[in-house]
Amino acid sequence: MVDLVAKRTLWVKIADACGVPGGKAVMLFGDDGEQLPNVVAVEYSIKSVGQIPTITVTFMVDGNKVRFE
Repeated sequence: MVDLVAKRTLWVKIADACGVPGGKAVMLFGDDGEQLPNVVAVEYSIKSVGQIPTITVTFMVDGNKVRFE
């Protein structure tokens, strides 16, 4: 379970994408070294030169591994 209330360190890794020759994937990991659960989409964008990149993550809220409290 990802605890969104507690302070956590998130790590971002850019890796080769499975099934997409030459493609890249953005992977997110918690401070425990485990990949974040229920990630269904990750969007990495830079809107203009010199801007800090942003990452938008979409989670599947299944009520078990990811839930609202």
